[in-house]
Order: sequence, then structure tokens, then C-alpha cells
Amino acid sequence: MIQKIIPIPINDIIADEKECSEMLNRACRRSPSWHITGGGAIGKIFWTLLEPCQNNSDGTFASYRFAKLCPCNTDEVPVASSARWCAGFTTLALFENANDVWALFACGAGGS
Repeated sequence: MIQKIIPIPINDIIADEKECSEMLNRACRRSPSWHITGGGAIGKIFWTLLEPCQNNSDGTFASYRFAKLCPCNTDEVPVASSARWCAGFTTLALFENANDVWALFACGAGGS
């Protein structure tokens, strides 16, 4: 199985979370299509892991988005993540920046 890894500087995510999210969405919708399976931060880089979609015959895709989840507080992370899940977003990965916890979320086909 092929795997694709996309590194994104965390400073870029913080500066323009919408553009970084759209970059991942464009990468996933190329032919052949891909889906994000997870990711994590090492140093100042967020590593995004993608695998090929096995069956996407209906043409629907998950949508991916970086967003600030909550302040760095271990009590708030599960509450904030659960609230996002109730709103239809699956938390794929978390990372810290300064005093905040950020997340990569999926929504839609295969994402929730």
C-alpha cells in the first residue's frame, strides 16, 4: 500500500489555517483520491498521513480543517473534542502551539 506524507510548518497553520486546510483538501481530491488517516507534530512541523481511498465510487469526499480546539488544559481537551464530535467533526490529530491546543478535523464521507 502506498502512503503519502505531507509536512506543514505549524507556523503556516497558525498564520492561515484556512489555506492549509484547503491545501490538504485539494491534495485528497486529486486522482487517485486520498483520505487523511492521522498526523502529528514533531518540532515545528505537522506531519499529515494520507492513504489512497479504497472505494469512492459515489464521488463524495471528507472535508479536512485545522482549527484551534481550546486552551492548553488537559480538562478542556476531552470536552472540546466531544463538542466538535457532536457537531459532526472527527478529531484526527492534536498539537500544541503556545498556550493553545489545535486539531485537524474531518467532516463528511468517512470523516464522521
